[in-house]
Formats: sequence, C-alpha cells, structure tokens
Amino acid sequence: MRLVAENLVALAALVLDARQAGRAVALLAATAALLESADIAGEPVEQAAYERTLAEAHAQAGEASWSTAWAAGQAMPLDEAIDYALDETLAAEVR
Repeated sequence: MRLVAENLVALAALVLDARQAGRAVALLAATAALLESADIAGEPVEQAAYERTLAEAHAQAGEASWSTAWAAGQAMPLDEAIDYALDETLAAEVR
C-alpha cells in the first residue's frame, strides 16, 4: 500500500504542475485516507513530498475548492482514486 500512496502523491504533484489543483487535492486526500486506513506511517522523505505538494495544492485551490475536493478524495475508494489519477480524459487536459 505504501507504493500506491507514493504514486498517488507523485501523480498529485504532476497534475498540480498542470494547474489542476482540485484534482491534486482529491488525490492527496485519497492518499491520506489510504495511509490512515492501512495504518502506514510515511518515511521522512515521502512525508516531505506529501506535505510540500499538499501546501502547494492548498495555496492554488482556494478554500471552497479545497474543502470540496478534500471531502471527495477522502470518500474515494482506493480503486476509484487510482482510476481518477489515471483517467485518460483528465490526462489529456494536462498535456
């Protein structure tokens, strides 16, 4: 599960670079839910990447968008979060 969480954070950073803050927030929230449910503590480097991406996403998203996206990500089952991260329609928007 740790590897899945690491990849969700990496994908969140990529979509954040493409100015898709809401999508990044949802992926980070899904990651937080995964880590909590699996009782996995992040390694210091991984935790730093998560927190850095989280802070940047929060700054880009705005408060209303943040809250909505965070709640959506927290509610996503893992398979849905992975599909959302890899969605080709959304990926086309990144290009």
